[in-house]
Amino acid sequence: MKREIILLIISIHFISVSGWANGIFTANTDSLIVKSLYSKAPNCKISICLSTKKTKYFFQYENKPNGKVVIYNDQGRKITECSEKPPKNPLCSLEMSNEVVFVPIVNTWKIPAVDKFGISIEKKAIQKIYNNKQNTRIYYFKIGKSTYITQEENLKNAKIYVYDVKGNKLGVCKNWNNKKNKYCFDVNKGIVVYLPPNNVWGETPVNIFDLTDNIDKSKNSTLEKDIVQKLYDQMPDSRILKFKIEDKLFYSQEMNAEDAVTRIYDHAGNNIGICDYWNKRKNELCAKLKNPEILYMPPNNVWKAPPENKLNIMANQ
Repeated sequence: MKREIILLIISIHFISVSGWANGIFTANTDSLIVKSLYSKAPNCKISICLSTKKTKYFFQYENKPNGKVVIYNDQGRKITECSEKPPKNPLCSLEMSNEVVFVPIVNTWKIPAVDKFGISIEKKAIQKIYNNKQNTRIYYFKIGKSTYITQEENLKNAKIYVYDVKGNKLGVCKNWNNKKNKYCFDVNKGIVVYLPPNNVWGETPVNIFDLTDNIDKSKNSTLEKDIVQKLYDQMPDSRILKFKIEDKLFYSQEMNAEDAVTRIYDHAGNNIGICDYWNKRKNELCAKLKNPEILYMPPNNVWKAPPENKLNIMANQ
């Protein structure tokens, strides 16, 4: 038993020493250490460094001119601080390969933000805001000790929504020039963290956090199938279409008949209006129902379109 324990310890030591050199050192280990360093000082830059002897170190840089540098070993334990000139510890001037894994949005180095492991509160809030509405411009403001995030639709004269660092909505600014509103900040003091392509401001797209629509697609797919199944059950001989209007999902259902009324549903399947062109009853969305995705098309239909059942909707037995 004692021999097995000794062998296990030797194996673990071998893996930890050789893992980085062989390119198999787990990102989870790095992530845990970087998260720990971030929790101690969230406004610092963090790098993972590798010496010529294949020894890994974590460097944490104070976010101010000539700030101190704290060095940690591959287990996250502090080794030394580099603040003296010349530094006493040779590690402070040792040549190493360097990978920057975290840089705060506002930094003294004037370099783009980095968050390789997705650890910052700001990134999580910005991702949450982006998921809510994607075709928008997102600013980051640091005013005194407070942090704000703003979101503005990709439209001229659009309202500006203001959030705190956790993504909670605080208020609205109708115009950046309105100095009486406490949420209408000096836009020149903000940092653009996301700017969509083809924007009304005619500026180059920005996406410093590589924001993506990370909503659980499987949940969305299940919800959509439930909605379409419900619509089908209430009117089997109909076509069901999906539309995307200003980044929002809508569904329509129309009976398989000439001049039939079109019913409109929101993203959750709630009936929000009708388009009855024959009797001139129309919802404001009727004119925007363009470029649909066909989810269900019955056979032998008046539109002379091929049958479609994209979500495998089944008839009730």
